[in-house]
Amino acid sequence: MPTTAGECESNRLPHRVFPGVGAALGAALILATGCNLFDQRVSNSQQTQGLIPAMKPAPDAVLLDILFVERPLGDALLGPELWRQVDEVGAVPQDGRALLAQNGFRVGVVGSQPPPALETLLGMSADFLYEKEAQAAKQLVGHHVAIPAGGETVINVSPAFEQCNLKLHQAGESFDRPYLNARGVFKVTTHREQDGWIRLEFVPEVHHGDDTLRHVAGENGWQFSNGQKVESLFAQRFSVVLAVGEMVVLTAADGARDTLGPMFFVSRGAATGKQRLLVVRLSDMRRLDDPYHERR
Repeated sequence: MPTTAGECESNRLPHRVFPGVGAALGAALILATGCNLFDQRVSNSQQTQGLIPAMKPAPDAVLLDILFVERPLGDALLGPELWRQVDEVGAVPQDGRALLAQNGFRVGVVGSQPPPALETLLGMSADFLYEKEAQAAKQLVGHHVAIPAGGETVINVSPAFEQCNLKLHQAGESFDRPYLNARGVFKVTTHREQDGWIRLEFVPEVHHGDDTLRHVAGENGWQFSNGQKVESLFAQRFSVVLAVGEMVVLTAADGARDTLGPMFFVSRGAATGKQRLLVVRLSDMRRLDDPYHERR
């Protein structure tokens, strides 16, 4: 059955979600100095330690923790309880916030000590650490990336939708855009402000259509690459400035079902819907003037 404007039909998810990850992440956050989100997670590199030496980040690397939280649609923890404690005003200028809201996004920044609602979502509070029923209701998945200063990474956010009809807002105008086999992606570029501070630029992208061999722009001109069509929505891009330890929080705004935000962060099933929260934390950054510097 065709979807109405703004609704998306989905039949698969890009992330495997591990309900049991929360306790390990919460324990790491409470016990580890520096509040590293992923110190206690067993990774492939840990399993193969001694066989293949771990690669060291570049001297000017920016280290990011990327974490998804998935909750039932309408969960109070993703609503006013969370956003009363998140700084939206300082995260993005007023004009940018208005455009983000029009396109269905909600963005804020929190310090290195998360507020209580976010602590609960990240598994840091006691109820999720020690109450099995509460822990089972929470779903978390995350990973750690090292990016050279000025480099970029891609964050796959949404499921793959068979069909989407979205309303895009930019420059005071609105227009409808249909997509087939589409998913929402953020391309994130790092810009060093000064030692200990970074600006992250988020560009929403819609990857759509079939995987085919196509011409794409590369460093040495046009080249062939296998993949979907990529529509980079530069009019909807935004930037946030983070100090080491701070986090940017992103999810869908309320009451905007026909826009990008719900496509990126909301999945509507036959019985119940899910909403995702994306948390990106600046866990560390290397000093350009001292490539052998290691933070303690």
